[in-house]
Amino acid sequence: MLWKQYLVTQNVEFLRKYKRLRNQIRKITRCIHKAEQNEVARLTKTNPKKFWTYIKNKTSMKTTTGDVKTRVDDKEVILSNDADKASAGCNYFSSVFTIDDGATNNVDDQGNEILNETDLEIFLSNVKALDKLNIYKSPRNDGLHPRILFKTRNVISIPLRIISEASMHMKQLPKD
Repeated sequence: MLWKQYLVTQNVEFLRKYKRLRNQIRKITRCIHKAEQNEVARLTKTNPKKFWTYIKNKTSMKTTTGDVKTRVDDKEVILSNDADKASAGCNYFSSVFTIDDGATNNVDDQGNEILNETDLEIFLSNVKALDKLNIYKSPRNDGLHPRILFKTRNVISIPLRIISEASMHMKQLPKD
């Protein structure tokens, strides 16, 4: 009520009262949360079920999508069916993003990408980067652990160099 009064009158006194009351309520809610956490911590040894219930309550995620408002034939429609929501999302994103026609890509008739000198320099610098791999990092999306690449760098650097030179000579990247 104080906030609405402030918006209507723009009186600073209403704003001060609103902020004071808001801060008091926030302090009370923080104290309640802290007391609940202390109670759960105190009972952890004697009642582990309460602890795990509290943890599950705090970590559970909402897995459903709420109703979606959309326009169909200039009428606002509320979608509650999952298939309809997915279709509406697909329609929206397909209208936002464009399809690349491939005119700007350097691709030959077989679908191989044609290299320019900048791409080749980047490729060759990646081969040299094998010497600088951090073996303590986790594997990337390809599943190869950096330690394996680092330990086999002397063996795989020759085939990688042959591939890069062949790519430079053919002016295209291999598909695989």
